[in-house]
Amino acid sequence: MMNGIQVLLNEHEYINQFADVVENMCCDLLEGKTVDVVDIRKMADFGHFYVDILHHHKEEDILFKAMAEHLGDVGRNLIKYGMLVEHDLGRAGLVNIKNAASAYEAAPTTKNKLAVITYLMSYASMLRLHIVKENTAVYPFGERSLSEDILKSVDSNTAFYEEKFATERENSLKILTELEKKYSH
Repeated sequence: MMNGIQVLLNEHEYINQFADVVENMCCDLLEGKTVDVVDIRKMADFGHFYVDILHHHKEEDILFKAMAEHLGDVGRNLIKYGMLVEHDLGRAGLVNIKNAASAYEAAPTTKNKLAVITYLMSYASMLRLHIVKENTAVYPFGERSLSEDILKSVDSNTAFYEEKFATERENSLKILTELEKKYSH
């Protein structure tokens, strides 16, 4: 049977790869390369579909829900005031990236280029820090503290979610591969 927490950990690897791609693009921009608004929108799409819809929603709907329901105040507070707040910050970051790309497209100024770099790097940095918290504290706490039956439920719900969004996951990973080829250093 699929291990739901391991699936989330594996997704973190792809999200970290994505953060590297974002950082590489920003370095290119600092070195004077042209802003490719199409690629920025692809990055925002990856953030929206893979990071948020496929990963964060899976956490929220399955693992975090189980932790909030079964681990008392500690579980509820960790999820509500920690992880969910950071997920919302990520969503706001994606809006900022899209807005910065549109502003740059309308007026390709240095100030608008700076906004693109700032919002991209802010999002990438937030993702990396969030992953460290989940990998080192949140997931181990869930694995340690949730009953075997609840963990089995997490596993089966994750398997269902994986099947339901298989095409979207595949399409998102194609975007990541394409961006990695263009922005690998």
